[in-house]
Amino acid sequence: MKELTRKEIQTISLEILKDIHRFCKENDIHYSIAYGTLIGAIRHKGFIPWDEDIDIMMKREDYEKFSKTYKSDRYEFISYDTTHDCWLLFGRVCDNLTTTERTTTPWLDHNQDVGIWIDVFPIDEVPDNLSDFKQTYGLLNHLYLQSIKARRVHSTAMPGMPLKFKLKSVFRHRTHPRMLKKNPREFLEYMKMVIDSNQGIGYQHYAQCGCADDVKGFLSKKDVAEYIELPFEDTTVMAFKEYDSILTKIFGNYMQEPPQKIKNMTQRKFLRFYWKNK
Repeated sequence: MKELTRKEIQTISLEILKDIHRFCKENDIHYSIAYGTLIGAIRHKGFIPWDEDIDIMMKREDYEKFSKTYKSDRYEFISYDTTHDCWLLFGRVCDNLTTTERTTTPWLDHNQDVGIWIDVFPIDEVPDNLSDFKQTYGLLNHLYLQSIKARRVHSTAMPGMPLKFKLKSVFRHRTHPRMLKKNPREFLEYMKMVIDSNQGIGYQHYAQCGCADDVKGFLSKKDVAEYIELPFEDTTVMAFKEYDSILTKIFGNYMQEPPQKIKNMTQRKFLRFYWKNK
């Protein structure tokens, strides 16, 4: 199999984003690009040059509507709610026709054949008191990290995997027999209980809780109230109007480029994408 270049990954990811944008516009669903994708739109009018993935956020009600209604001739939406074997508490819109992945951190049971994706993160209500929020998020983070450990142990040596990926999979199978008996969804079920317990109370703050790895993402109701369109590569996309407040809370001075060691960080240590039938 032929591995995709960063530029090829960006090109396919952008086409997925355009399809999501089209569908959301046609069906009155709100979304915002997020994290590095949002920084890229503001700082580079497109991808951060050394980045290759795309993230978007949706308020829970928009996420639920998207999850139930999204249709595409080319792409597939896979999530905890739509696919029983999914080991994530958020969704991904995947290109499964032309690309495939090999990873030591699988997110679907039995390493099902999926390709390049865009992460679709729901944001949920969280306690307004910062101390209470941090305590809640700390529990979610613990459960999330446990789910990642379980996912890694469930990695299998698939055909076409780089040799070092295969060795990691074999090593984890042999050294973590107890974790191998755990289904990663067990940890997600507890996460979902914690998240659901905070809904409908009337809290005025939101956070992305399904991938609970950033306690700085403590957003006010004002932060996520309105949307604008921003240029991104050769198209336009939706973003929260208060993107400056959001990015400053999460990243600080987001207009300043990070040091070279951050630029060199890559998912290729545990994830590779390949063309199908090439």
